[in-house]
Amino acid sequence: MTIFDITEGKLNISDNFEQIIQFYVAKNYGDPKFVKNFLSNSDCIFIYKAGKNIVGAIRTISDKTRFVYLVDLFVGKKFRGQGIGTSLLKKACAYYSNLKVCRIWINTDPADANLPEFYTKAGFKKFAGSEVFYFS
Repeated sequence: MTIFDITEGKLNISDNFEQIIQFYVAKNYGDPKFVKNFLSNSDCIFIYKAGKNIVGAIRTISDKTRFVYLVDLFVGKKFRGQGIGTSLLKKACAYYSNLKVCRIWINTDPADANLPEFYTKAGFKKFAGSEVFYFS
């Protein structure tokens, strides 16, 4: 698993694993051991920081050939509307596009009416009748 810090606009390798675990625990994803386990089995985690604190993240699962699945796109409430989520999404998509991955997938929460527009603006296409979006 690789962690990239995109705060400065570039893909900088990061060693903030313990901080990422706490970020997920604070989002009620489970106890630290459970969170560490599922994060360890991810392909990449892209983070965005304000000062020393992580304020946004996106996690990926991939075979680095045919597909990548984008999961857990988070931006702290007081940091939303500043382009952080878009930056995380674009950096993750660019990283996998450079690897020539065939398709980038994401599922959205049907309860959040803003998500379809957010992903469509980022270049994703929606499968008819579903909450599944893809980018290719």
